[in-house]
Amino acid sequence: MVKLKVLQDFHDWQAKVLRPKGAVIEVTEQRFKELSKNLESQGVKTDTVVEVVKEDKKSSK
Repeated sequence: MVKLKVLQDFHDWQAKVLRPKGAVIEVTEQRFKELSKNLESQGVKTDTVVEVVKEDKKSSK
């Protein structure tokens, strides 16, 4: 799964919802690739709409 922070409102046609700016969502790798491809085909850079949230890998010692 890929965790994304929404930087700009967009309509998620697959989920049939509006993704508001500031929301954090989780999508599969496949869905992230589809989303990126769809945005790029419309002349929109993916990183202007969503950013991948890096998870902190905390050690459990």
